[in-house]
Amino acid sequence: MTTDALAYPGLTLLSLVFYANALGVIDQSRAREELIGAGAPASLAGPAVAGGRVLQLLAATGLFVPALRVGAALALAAFLVPATLAAHAFWRGPREARPAQLANLLKNASLIGGLLLVALWRPVP
Repeated sequence: MTTDALAYPGLTLLSLVFYANALGVIDQSRAREELIGAGAPASLAGPAVAGGRVLQLLAATGLFVPALRVGAALALAAFLVPATLAAHAFWRGPREARPAQLANLLKNASLIGGLLLVALWRPVP
């Protein structure tokens, strides 16, 4: 089995969380409040969440299109940085919430790492 044969199942697994967020399978109602809590103006929080959902849907799909893959992976990685800092700032939350928030921050950091690898991936000739 070649590396490329594993790439598409890997992309599928990597994209699942983005599709789940974009399509509302994972509840996004807290995202607006998290943005406001991180200092975003309330008037921009709703449109930012909606824009994030659109970006995730389009970019997750772009991961499967070779001509779009690099841009899609970098767009998702760039999206995850502020989203992670706004939603999973474990150092700001109550002590009892810190382990779960740290785990989510590390999960998102892992996703960013995977997306950076996708951006660098070149099919084997």
